[in-house]
Amino acid sequence: LFLIHRQTSLVLSHALHDAAAAHDADIVSGMLEAIRGFVQEAFGTHDFDGMRTLNVGDITVWVEWGPKAVCALVVRGMAPTALRDAGADALREFHETYADALSAFDGDAAAFDGTADAMLDRLGTTHAAVASGGTSTWVKPAWLLGAAILGIALWIAGNVSDHRRIAA
Repeated sequence: LFLIHRQTSLVLSHALHDAAAAHDADIVSGMLEAIRGFVQEAFGTHDFDGMRTLNVGDITVWVEWGPKAVCALVVRGMAPTALRDAGADALREFHETYADALSAFDGDAAAFDGTADAMLDRLGTTHAAVASGGTSTWVKPAWLLGAAILGIALWIAGNVSDHRRIAA
């Protein structure tokens, strides 16, 4: 999770769920600003906030644009949309909690130390709640049902084949 000052594109705070998947926060921030600048220049859309989703292989970057800060959530694999919604809610709360610090931001991100960790913890709780009983719980029963139907179909096909062989 990356929190980025919208006006300066400087990283306010970032947190990693998996330390092995370390990303350079400044590179992520620069990439988001470069894409936003490219679209504004190339297509003359100066009211364009920036991209909201970037997919590269099994990595998805969800970007939420707030009035003074941007939240970029990097997800490997498939994540429920409830996680994105929770990220947007967390960014709204971040703006409310740190409104004065965001307005007075002068390049020193010390006022925001640990905020991305707290947001990531909250998102982890949301993700766990969704995984344990949210909208994604239908997937496992669907796979089990599909496997059962396939097993029954193979059994019927085997029986039909046996009956034909016996009749012949």
